[in-house]
Amino acid sequence: MGYLIEIIRQHMGILFFIYGAAFFLFGSLIIIQSDANSKFTIGRYFWLLGIFGVLHGFNEWIDMLLVLHKTSDWVPAAIGIVFFVRNIFTYASFIFLLQFGVWSLVLVYDCHKLCRWVAYALLSLSILFVGILMMLPLFGFYHVLARHQEYFKVGEILARYFIGFPGALLTGISLLVWQRKPEIRDIQSTMINVGFMVVGITFIVYAILAGLIVPAGDFYPASVINYDVFARYVGFPVQFFRTLCAIIVLIFMFCVLHIFNVEKYKYFEE
Repeated sequence: MGYLIEIIRQHMGILFFIYGAAFFLFGSLIIIQSDANSKFTIGRYFWLLGIFGVLHGFNEWIDMLLVLHKTSDWVPAAIGIVFFVRNIFTYASFIFLLQFGVWSLVLVYDCHKLCRWVAYALLSLSILFVGILMMLPLFGFYHVLARHQEYFKVGEILARYFIGFPGALLTGISLLVWQRKPEIRDIQSTMINVGFMVVGITFIVYAILAGLIVPAGDFYPASVINYDVFARYVGFPVQFFRTLCAIIVLIFMFCVLHIFNVEKYKYFEE
């Protein structure tokens, strides 16, 4: 086991490549296969989940770049730009994930107009709050370049806590709830039911791994629950388990998206 852990630590660049590729393919698959005009109401918002996957895939490939190329050899401006772009991808991808989680739950419970407006207001406030906190360092951009990692690390932590964690959690819960809805149950497909269940549970696990396990920070809880502490107690870096989650949701999303194939078959039969 120790030998395997050491191999993973020495090849983090490859791990990030697989991680990014799994989410990029996951997102591309959803965008290609889903249909916003489908009779399945959850299909209206699947495109949000697809954009999350594509953006998050690019985010992990930027991490791969940072692992493979030592930033000590870069000029300060290049380092600042790369970290800034990385945070934008992290922030933007989690926004789409949170959007999917919120609106799919609003749909599943068929909330009235007031509930929809409350959901929209809370969603907008959370996105605006984290966005402002992430952008504040840019008002002193030269100073940011001198301490790029510290400033942008705080932005990443905030995005994971306030956008990524609730986004992944709500997405997982909504998929599990949708799996029990009559319009999904009536298909009587074990493959589709298992797909919804596995992807839902995996996103809940991913919410913990990607939303609560964050880079080490100077404030609580990032000072107590972070990458270093996780690796010390578990042995494996948290990115290894995130990669497994990405691969699992990629595989079982094929099962979930089979609902659109079923719909097409019924259309041609009619």
